Amino acid sequence: MNIRKAVTEDLDTIVEMGERFWPHTPFAKKGVPFNRETVTSLIRNVIIDHLLIVAEQGDELVGFLGYFVIPLPFNDDFIAAQEMFFWVEPKYRDLHISDLMLTKAEKHLIEDVDFIMMGDLSTSSNLKEYYEERGYSLSERSYMKEV
Repeated sequence: MNIRKAVTEDLDTIVEMGERFWPHTPFAKKGVPFNRETVTSLIRNVIIDHLLIVAEQGDELVGFLGYFVIPLPFNDDFIAAQEMFFWVEPKYRDLHISDLMLTKAEKHLIEDVDFIMMGDLSTSSNLKEYYEERGYSLSERSYMKEV
């Protein structure tokens, strides 16, 4: 298993994994379709300007973890890494790849950021204990209203 920073050559494969991830999001559950052009632009931006980690099994990409690295909105003397997406292909989930990707991301981020923010989709299993065991604490919850 190889865990590394994504490169632009990974773009198409990551977008394909993103399409498999999409049905598990609350937006898809509300009927929002996957938009390949938008996702391609987003992934390219995260690879180039932020941080995107991939897991590679042999020559196959099997997971991705992406962050926006931005100034803290309330005090730009501080930098935050906000997780945007985290996916491991189902057949590889028993291999603890998510732990390996998160550890690699933290090693990349620790020198450059003051805070790492991780999300927990309403459609995901409860990750509270997992993140707390890794030293994270609850900071906020989000609620969505379709208008």
